[in-house]
Amino acid sequence: MSKLYLLLGLFFLIGFSACVPYERLVNFNEGSAFESKDGEIFSIPELIVQADDVLQIDVQSWDTEAAAPFNVSAEQNFRQGNSNSVLGYLVKNNGEIDFPVLGSVKVEGFTTKQIRDTLIHKLKPYLTDASINVRVINFKISVLGEVKIPGTITLQEEQVTILEALSQAGDLTAYGNRRNVLIIREKEGRRYYGRLNLHDTGVFNSPYFYLQQNDVIYVEPIEEKAATINTQFNRLAPWATVVVSFATLIISITR
Repeated sequence: MSKLYLLLGLFFLIGFSACVPYERLVNFNEGSAFESKDGEIFSIPELIVQADDVLQIDVQSWDTEAAAPFNVSAEQNFRQGNSNSVLGYLVKNNGEIDFPVLGSVKVEGFTTKQIRDTLIHKLKPYLTDASINVRVINFKISVLGEVKIPGTITLQEEQVTILEALSQAGDLTAYGNRRNVLIIREKEGRRYYGRLNLHDTGVFNSPYFYLQQNDVIYVEPIEEKAATINTQFNRLAPWATVVVSFATLIISITR
């Protein structure tokens, strides 16, 4: 009987060795404690327009007829070779968009506010009271690795945080490494790499906390994930049930 208990204990020990400690599943449990600071000021980085972005540009004026030619229509979109389902201006590889009446307008490397100011200036000969709204409508990021719903996410917001992106991906799995989330960023022809520790309360101050267009997030697995795949327990578990059942039967017969 003691051998049976020893055998059972061995299998339970192997099984529980692959469990993930509670502390590794909790975010923001390291570093300085959160404090309530009324009116705390922080800066949000502005989105910089890149090639292949799609811009929605709305031009308004008291004279609606005068403003109409400067607003993209489905027919104009089709002639530009874009999908009819997205009414916007595609930023071409040369960094320009084809804008009605004005022709080619350079927008790459500018913020949406700078593009708005540029268009207002260029439209003054046509509209003296132009009100323009510019925004990127295909903000895209990719989330890979130990998340519940990996893939590419397209959003219509200009300010997206790492927490919002992971939320869209269904959050990390139990085996996601919260200490070492990798952000891959391409900007002006160069590639940058950032690491975020989601356990650390200082993550909110990281330059990678706010994401940029086309960022890639990779969540690597923790060591316990490998244990669940490679452990002898997983390979022997089906046989363990048979062995334990047989041993129990033998003991009950020989009593």
